[in-house]
Amino acid sequence: MRDNRAVVINALSRGGSNILWNILQSHPLLCSPIRETGALFTEENVLPLVRYLPAARAKRMATWRIARMLAGPYIRRSLHRWKLRNYQSPNNRTKYEGIPYTLEEVKNSILCFKGVDSDIDLNGLLRSLYEDITYIGLVRNGYAVCNGWMRRGLSAKAAGRKYSSLVRRILDQQNSSERSILIKFEEMIRDPFGVARQVFHALEIEPADIPKIRLKAKGVLTRTGEHEPRFGVEGTKYWFGPEEILDVLDQEVNDRQEAALKPAARCAFENEAKGVLEMLGYLRKP
Repeated sequence: MRDNRAVVINALSRGGSNILWNILQSHPLLCSPIRETGALFTEENVLPLVRYLPAARAKRMATWRIARMLAGPYIRRSLHRWKLRNYQSPNNRTKYEGIPYTLEEVKNSILCFKGVDSDIDLNGLLRSLYEDITYIGLVRNGYAVCNGWMRRGLSAKAAGRKYSSLVRRILDQQNSSERSILIKFEEMIRDPFGVARQVFHALEIEPADIPKIRLKAKGVLTRTGEHEPRFGVEGTKYWFGPEEILDVLDQEVNDRQEAALKPAARCAFENEAKGVLEMLGYLRKP
């Protein structure tokens, strides 16, 4: 049953998760709960309970079964209500370009969650709620991620520790799950339709080939150093075919962000993240 299925994206902030999330939501059988996982549970005022359940389960606490019995159905109903918002959402109400969902189609769709950074801690709770769950890990060139985090106030050293810790947790989830997929940001922007096809095949949902992908206009770092959307009005979603989508996905963004790192910052970042960078093939030789 689709109501027992879920897809969970685990990614880094500033790692391209919004692109992947929208690629997946371009399939008519996948709908989001509108909000990222952590923000969603915070808004529903269930985050303390959400944090408690997996810990209680891991410790085999007697209260786990009671809490799960009481909280699980409530959280599932809340998530279902959020999914239904797609039906009236200006950005999400079409299953294909110009073709709106019926309410029944939204009800029967598979929920696709997106969790970044500490939201990865919520995997245990989601696993307890959905019998059939697939994890999609998204990783990205660490130097570009470091630049994005430093522009938001993080030091290069702290960025290295954070990157190493989060990537290892994403990879651990991949290794411990029967159904998991690992995607690289660079592959995704180079061949978004190919990545979509790969994921839909793995999820065993049809059609595996979709005619267009819906992307959200968001600000990105430009050649002039400004933060502006490459297309449309920021916050609005647009449909793109296989040829035109390559014009809106910035193929040089990693190079531009990596080049912006000063030598001292690069060194401080590498000292903390070298092992993970090397593991993923991102480590730059001196």
